[in-house]
Amino acid sequence: MKRINTLHLENIGYHLREGEHDLSIYDWKRFLDFAEKRFSTFKSLY
Repeated sequence: MKRINTLHLENIGYHLREGEHDLSIYDWKRFLDFAEKRFSTFKSLY
């Protein structure tokens, strides 16, 4: 079983967290963490 409150990076990124089923600040921060790691190779294009 995957650990809770941990960002899991593979071909897709997701995290499991405790609490209600909604979007919180924690969720958006994990989304941005994933985007930075996944798309960091494109930084040189800008």
